Amino acid sequence: GNHAFGKINTLTSVNIPKNLIEADQAFAGSRNLTHLRNNVEGIRIPDGMLEETGIATFIVPEGVTEIGKYALRNNKTTDKDSVFGDPSSEPVKWAGLTNVILPSTLTKIDSRTFESTSIKFIDVPNGVSEIGDGAFRFNTELETVKLPKELKKLGGYLFEGNEKMTLLVLPDKVESIDVNAFVNM
Repeated sequence: GNHAFGKINTLTSVNIPKNLIEADQAFAGSRNLTHLRNNVEGIRIPDGMLEETGIATFIVPEGVTEIGKYALRNNKTTDKDSVFGDPSSEPVKWAGLTNVILPSTLTKIDSRTFESTSIKFIDVPNGVSEIGDGAFRFNTELETVKLPKELKKLGGYLFEGNEKMTLLVLPDKVESIDVNAFVNM
């Protein structure tokens, strides 16, 4: 359930079982979680499952068709001492999410899925037809995004605040770009 293993400072490694169906925000706030054995064979990565963790690389298994909202949000590298969550905790530095590999089976990236990470490059598979609002916002290290050829709509605030983005090729089939998709770049 929600926050089942959330904000556990001693949690460093998780083996996710292949039949996991419900785990919304299960590990959210467990900043020392850096090792993940992802055996998920389901069709969806739950909402906020790995939000505010220490995961640096996330490989989404083949067969997964959807990544839920906030799934990997707030996994940003910090270059200075920061305090997350509990104000009484000691300041520490975090590596942040820098690499993500998406499967060819993926069809949907929900809202704010990769918001505030340290990803530099992302290759969105051609099967993705829906990318939610703000899915890649506030990724200050993001330089290049390869969007799928069949994508027809860009959500609002999709790339907001991505100041280092140097290459974005819009697919020929894009018909609609929502409000502020490229604001503050």
